[in-house]
Amino acid sequence: MVSHSDLAFLTVTLAVCEMKKRKKKRQRRWSKEWYKLRDRFTHERLLNYLRVTEPEDYKNFLRMDEAAFNNLLELIRPKIEK
Repeated sequence: MVSHSDLAFLTVTLAVCEMKKRKKKRQRRWSKEWYKLRDRFTHERLLNYLRVTEPEDYKNFLRMDEAAFNNLLELIRPKIEK
């Protein structure tokens, strides 16, 4: 038979272990600097920032390189300009 003090000890021990486990998970997360600043960007600012500072992220974000994006933009520019 388990006493109340043993049960309380096990409960506290499990709670402490769970808190340590959660803390470790939070420390493992990482993010890019531009993602941390995302609330400061409009779509245009974000694309310019990525193009200049993070070319690989720019390519990953658009799923195409800068040359392909500019080519596509030139094709549709007459239809989207005022």
